[in-house]
Amino acid sequence: MLFRSEQEALTPVPTQEELVSQLSARVIGQEKAIDDLALFTRGWLSRKEGGKPLVVMLPGPTGTGKTELCKALAEALGTSLVRFDMGEFENSYKATNLFGSSVGYLGSEQGGRLPNAIRQSDGVLVVLFDEVEKAYHDLWQGMLAFFDEGRVTDSLGTVVAPKNTICLMSTNLKSDEIGDNPEKAEDILRESKHFSREFLGRVNKILPMPRLSPEDQIELSKLLVRRLGKEYEVQLSIDSEALALLQ
Repeated sequence: MLFRSEQEALTPVPTQEELVSQLSARVIGQEKAIDDLALFTRGWLSRKEGGKPLVVMLPGPTGTGKTELCKALAEALGTSLVRFDMGEFENSYKATNLFGSSVGYLGSEQGGRLPNAIRQSDGVLVVLFDEVEKAYHDLWQGMLAFFDEGRVTDSLGTVVAPKNTICLMSTNLKSDEIGDNPEKAEDILRESKHFSREFLGRVNKILPMPRLSPEDQIELSKLLVRRLGKEYEVQLSIDSEALALLQ
């Protein structure tokens, strides 16, 4: 059985300036990644045919804004972010939860977490596969058909063919090297041989997230304090001497 969302109208495509502005309001110091992600997202949303997902990999050190960028993109597109912690799929047994256990095994009737998330979406779906390097290696072979054909089959044999799915993958693999040499990120990932050449070939774009400069760290601290104050409806300020310690 083939399942496809009946919603025909695509989400209105924001301008490059609008999308960059919304992403930059939440993510500090990643101007190139923001510009490129906005550009590729707009091009993908503007396509006239095809249901293949947009696949983007975000490598880089912890604390550079990878997860926040994914949240910001989902918010800018008026949808929620579906996040899978890939550390939860670290072995062959746990990996079956992503697509669903085989018929006859415990949980097989549930269909699988990824197909269910796609099935429940009625518009653009933004999916974050967080820290992909932690996943069971055979799991990604099962993703190749999804990336290549734009469809996934769950454990019940149901084919789910979404029209509008953006797959974002964060990774800390070789983070120190990539943090120092973001322009060489793709070569560094290939040379690590952690991901197969075939798998990396299905990635539409690799957007490295380099380390934040001291100035960016200060701006990020201010942003987080403002966000915390707004959440709890209190007025907060940061001591200038504390900020100086970040430099």
